[in-house]
Amino acid sequence: MRLDRHWFIRAATPLFLGVMGLSGCSEAPGNPAATTMDVFGTTEQDVRVTPAQMVGAALLGTGFSVEDESFRGQCLQGTVAYSGAAMSDASLVLVDSYERIKSDLGINISGKATFATWDLNAAARFAMNAAETLNSSSMTFRYQVRGRNAMLVDAVPTARALDARTRGSEAVKQMCGTEFIQQVELGAGLWVNVRYDFLDQAAKSQFSADVKVNILKLFSGSGGVTLVDDRLKKSASITVSALQLGGDPTKLSSIFSTTCQDEASQPTGGGTPGTAGPPRRCIAALSCSLERPQDCQAALERIVTYAAEEFPAQLQDLRYDPTSSSGAAIMAYITQGYKTGGFYDLLNEDSPLVEVAVINARAQLHARLLQLVSDSQRVVQLLSPSFRLTSEERIGYESIQSRISTQINMLVAAANICYTRLSDCVGEVARFDLAIQTPELRYDRDALAKVPTFYEYCSGLATADDTKKTVTVMREKLGASGFTCDEAALYLEQEEALDLSGQGLVDLRPLRGAKNLRYLYLRDNALVNILPLGDLPLLRTLDFRHNSVRSLGAVANLKRLERLTASYNQVMSVDSLAAHPTLQEVRLLNNPIVDVAPLSTIPNLKLLVVTLDDVCKVERKWLLDNGRITASIYDIYERRNFGPTYATPGNRNTAITGWFMCSAVASSLTEAQ
Repeated sequence: MRLDRHWFIRAATPLFLGVMGLSGCSEAPGNPAATTMDVFGTTEQDVRVTPAQMVGAALLGTGFSVEDESFRGQCLQGTVAYSGAAMSDASLVLVDSYERIKSDLGINISGKATFATWDLNAAARFAMNAAETLNSSSMTFRYQVRGRNAMLVDAVPTARALDARTRGSEAVKQMCGTEFIQQVELGAGLWVNVRYDFLDQAAKSQFSADVKVNILKLFSGSGGVTLVDDRLKKSASITVSALQLGGDPTKLSSIFSTTCQDEASQPTGGGTPGTAGPPRRCIAALSCSLERPQDCQAALERIVTYAAEEFPAQLQDLRYDPTSSSGAAIMAYITQGYKTGGFYDLLNEDSPLVEVAVINARAQLHARLLQLVSDSQRVVQLLSPSFRLTSEERIGYESIQSRISTQINMLVAAANICYTRLSDCVGEVARFDLAIQTPELRYDRDALAKVPTFYEYCSGLATADDTKKTVTVMREKLGASGFTCDEAALYLEQEEALDLSGQGLVDLRPLRGAKNLRYLYLRDNALVNILPLGDLPLLRTLDFRHNSVRSLGAVANLKRLERLTASYNQVMSVDSLAAHPTLQEVRLLNNPIVDVAPLSTIPNLKLLVVTLDDVCKVERKWLLDNGRITASIYDIYERRNFGPTYATPGNRNTAITGWFMCSAVASSLTEAQ
């Protein structure tokens, strides 16, 4: 007997996908590995399926067209038998790649309906949420149960099939397809995704690994783990989404305090609501500010408990029962040709075989569609009032938006050919690929990674308190508190010197856009990273002493920087300063630097302060250069490594009151402040 497995929009394999596990698989209770038989008579009134409807809207005996991967209507009815063993994950497990998620849900399999109504499909929406982008980091966990297979036996044609037979084989293909659903894989699944959307790629690069460790610990039950720490509050927002197939999906929506979203109750691509019985799938989502992550934290804790206790309890009886509001979901279909199944009088033809090249071409279009949709959403964001664009930039993004729209229209047209004229599919996809590479349609994806600047944060993009505080302080220092964000941004663009010391600042991203800034003072703040300063190309003097900065990586991008003061921070490596072409003065006192050797490669270095001895050395040299001491006095105290004290401590312009061992006086000298 020939059985063909056809994956359409959502599918599940009989063997579990490999996962990076928190646990393994176990036999599901109450579902012995046996073959049983239930009497289940299906009639034409049980379901009405249009060619554009999704998986889940077709029952045993429904006709299926191999060529365009669509359901055609209920053409056989009979008895239901069961076979196979039931298996389940022991708890939520981590899915180790986005490709696994798509395979798990069948999103990587392109069906004809995908191109017309993919956005109405719960599994497709969840997969889009789970995808990582240039500015987001994501993790997905899964609890999946595989029930037994339900098989159609002792089948006979329905009135629909008999009517089609009287009209000939072409009518049968049109009304009943070339195959029918002979088996369905029953099961259920719960997928949970946690996604952090960072405001820029730099923040993602810095915090993505920490984010994933936190989520993993949270799902493994480690105590005291939270979704966010203070470093992230200025950098990201959280979205928690969950997809449930099978069981009682209404229970999932109660966790999120939201209405269950399900495609079965929405119009399909054919304009007709789904009519395949009660919904058995639900997607729910919750977004949180990192200033108030408590709602997402609480929802995740509830869903971990839900997966461990309530969800498995919903799956005790995974029978094939399309009339029930809970229980098994159809995870995959297995079809059989009418001729192979013995229904010669209905259609005495072998099922057509779709060439591998055609299958690959369809999948290629599907993957391209998801990319285009993602890019389209990003362009809409960039063209929103939150972003300040030059006229040239706006024209550029509008052009990209137009090109994306044209590409989507061309892709849908190519997909239609791939499902209606199979012999032309591969050639049509090749033509599509060539067309989108022409200058008229090609666009630069890198342009979509535009980094927000002061204007964007001032005009509403800043939601975290730390970011808002930086914007407010900058406006005050610029004398632009009473001006619009656009006017304040113009002030910043013209500013050459800015002192933001002692303001308790944490977030420096609003400084982006200060394109003419030469001198920047950030002493005595609460800074942890200075990455945004790498976008200030003209900076010559940078002083951020007395902070908690760990990395000097941004300095490598400052090709005109001459004076760097980073004393009293948490810098461990100075590798990024090696061979810096313009640095002349470097102050790094009181940092846990592991290796200072890279500093010796700075070609134009004239002043270096890393130790207290360096402080005294600089002080003695200053006194000599400014005529405060003679060369002979300088030589004496240089050999002894003594340092001066002043009538007013730390004030070089007051009288020298004595000379002492460097270790005793260095902390009071100017370079040590």
